[in-house]
Amino acid sequence: MNKDNEDKHNSKINTDDAWNRTFYGSPTIGGFVVIGIIIAFIIYNVFFK
Repeated sequence: MNKDNEDKHNSKINTDDAWNRTFYGSPTIGGFVVIGIIIAFIIYNVFFK
């Protein structure tokens, strides 16, 4: 029984991490900000460089 709990714990996605929450559902505000900055940077480089 203890082995099952360890396996479940090790296979869980760390939901406190903003990156993981951005890519795997229920993103945090910080996750939106980071993705927004990356997208804005890419768009800026495509159109203005």
